[in-house]
Amino acid sequence: MGSRFLLAALLLTPIACASDDKTDRATLKGIKAVCVVVGVSAEAGRGGVDKNRLQTDIEGRLQRQGAPVDKNANACVYLNVRALRAMGGNGKPLPLYAADFRLELLQTVALTREATLKTFASTWSSDNMTTVPAADLGETAMEIADSLVDQFAVAYKSVNPQ
Repeated sequence: MGSRFLLAALLLTPIACASDDKTDRATLKGIKAVCVVVGVSAEAGRGGVDKNRLQTDIEGRLQRQGAPVDKNANACVYLNVRALRAMGGNGKPLPLYAADFRLELLQTVALTREATLKTFASTWSSDNMTTVPAADLGETAMEIADSLVDQFAVAYKSVNPQ
């Protein structure tokens, strides 16, 4: 199950909520490697958010912080970036975005009532919502993604000491 299959599953499967508490961190224990999937809304892309740059940056950042990356892993770090351009009263776009950033760890889970039924679920997550000047959206996306990835790396290392 590579990252392409996971991306398709992400688009078709409702995802449960998770956070960065002790219970959610425990779900990271024993994960040997993660794949990285980045989703950028069309509006965020038009605003200067570079999906490929985010992908490369996240993969490198995770590796440097001791969270191995493998594109074929079945546990994936998923960054979703959505942005919405502010509109003026006259219907014209303003130079401002509302932006939502969500980083999740998605992995295969089995249902307790039927262990043979498996699906992807978010078992750890963190997010950030902000407003940002249009000219700064791309760089702000990089900064916030770095912060969220750093938070994930701390959580990962807390239950997977090297």
